[in-house]
Amino acid sequence: MRLLLRIIQSVPASSHALYSALCRSLLNLAERTRAIRDASLEGIADLIVDEARQLMSDVECVLSVVSEQHPDNFTVIAGAGAWAKTTVGGEWPVAGTLNGRALLTQQTVDTEDAPSESSTPHVFGEQIRVGRLVPILGSHPLPDGRMVLGVLGFWRASTRFTTDERAVIDAFASYASLQVVGLEARRASVVIGDRLAFAHRVSLDLQASLVPSDIVQRLLMTTLSIVHADRATLSTIEDDVITIEATLGAGGQSTWVGRRYGNEFFTLQPEVGEAVRERRPVLGGALNADNAAPEFRTALAKTKHTLTLPLVIADKTVGLLVLSRVDDTPFTDQDLEVMELIGSIAALALRNARQFEQIQQTGQAKSEFLNMAAHELRTPITVVQGYLDLIRSGAFGELPDAVTSPVDLIAGKAAELGSLVTNILDAARLQAAPPVLPSSVFDLREEVAEAVKRAEARRALLEGTLLYEPPPGPIEVEAGRGYVGRVLDNLINNAMAYQVEKPWIHITLTAEADAAISVEDHGLGIPEDVQPRIFDQFFRVGRPPWNRAAGTGLGLFLSRQFARTAGGDLRLDISELGVGTTFVFLLPLADAAAPRS
Repeated sequence: MRLLLRIIQSVPASSHALYSALCRSLLNLAERTRAIRDASLEGIADLIVDEARQLMSDVECVLSVVSEQHPDNFTVIAGAGAWAKTTVGGEWPVAGTLNGRALLTQQTVDTEDAPSESSTPHVFGEQIRVGRLVPILGSHPLPDGRMVLGVLGFWRASTRFTTDERAVIDAFASYASLQVVGLEARRASVVIGDRLAFAHRVSLDLQASLVPSDIVQRLLMTTLSIVHADRATLSTIEDDVITIEATLGAGGQSTWVGRRYGNEFFTLQPEVGEAVRERRPVLGGALNADNAAPEFRTALAKTKHTLTLPLVIADKTVGLLVLSRVDDTPFTDQDLEVMELIGSIAALALRNARQFEQIQQTGQAKSEFLNMAAHELRTPITVVQGYLDLIRSGAFGELPDAVTSPVDLIAGKAAELGSLVTNILDAARLQAAPPVLPSSVFDLREEVAEAVKRAEARRALLEGTLLYEPPPGPIEVEAGRGYVGRVLDNLINNAMAYQVEKPWIHITLTAEADAAISVEDHGLGIPEDVQPRIFDQFFRVGRPPWNRAAGTGLGLFLSRQFARTAGGDLRLDISELGVGTTFVFLLPLADAAAPRS
């Protein structure tokens, strides 16, 4: 309202009657526009020209707009007065017209002989000569980039507009511009919001799977439903070779083609070649059915309109999505905008799925090789360990003192190798089919005490310190008991291995929301840049002093997998270089009513 008052007060009051009429018209326009819910641009335009006609009864008022899609033309959407109504719905070029001059210069245009100054004199007939055309301007660009939205024209037969009339027209047009700009700004914001929401939905849909065939199927189905096409075809491009991956008809039957073409394909299909070169969507007619794959010839012969969308990543076209219609309904600019949104998302989703598939295949091949190698190594290692046990037990006679130490060293290394083989086999089994352990209720203090007892021999050998004070009362958990000891052994052995001097390890057992076993050491610590990767399979810190300890990079990977299989979890709590590291092993507490194992 304050803005409305400022507009009214800006008009010189030399003509009291005209000033009063302006006040009434602007107040009426404000009330009428406020009363309309979900107003359209055409509805607001009708109110504006109607109030302008009441403001100056001998004036014909015309409101025309320039659309985002067709900036070179303007369209009349509202008119008040006998002649003005005949222009509604008409579309004329901006260039060479009086409206165009107001639009291009962003300045008010006055004319006293409209037919002679316009490239469209027939529009004015015999009765219209004088006009004042005020551009509808925004103070800032709209979300779609437009600053000038249209023109509000005041026309009459021959009488020139007086100074007071021009001031009143300008004031009225100023408020009318606010109404139009505000409505278009809200509409543009809604459109942008809808597009973002749509892009988000498509993104979620395409991210629901990392299987390339699923991504392709979802992409084809989504595009068919959104733009109401009769067929969608997806191709990939690599090294100037285009591979037609799949095509899907509106009936829902997909065909996996796999037909490959070289550069000649782009010559046969100019629209496709243009889309690849320009890296932008291209609208076109029917594609060339000659020399096409047999699967496509019948479909191509029926096609009347196509939309070719390049899938682009880092300024490189990696694929194509071609949509077609068999009826005489061309694809629109709105279809292009929607498909451009889909294209970027689809290209990334398809690339990620391909990369994931390659990683899976590489990982599967590696697991199969390691599984085979571990199985082949297990038998000879078992035989070696068996004979070493016999030798050390004296089955072949008492060992000379000079031989005892080397035999013990060999036995230790054989045990290490056996442990490595076991870890490799466990990793392969976990990847193939994670085991399901039966849950039982047990006192976790017992498992920790057993792990400490197993570590005692190595602690004594390294002259280290291993502290553990069990809680006074039982801490009962409900979990898969079989892997709990394995996790604790790995954590304690790691804490002993990655030390600067003599190991110092402190184990605590607490119970709050979960049972928590903390294994703290005063060792090397873990570099911050590799901490996110320490639970990855086969990962090891590959630089001194961490790489001096023997291992395969499977210990922490297996420990976390075992912890989760047991029903809990394993996480890195804190680690600081030269200070030490703390891991926390979590297990769910048992229900008080659960039976104890």
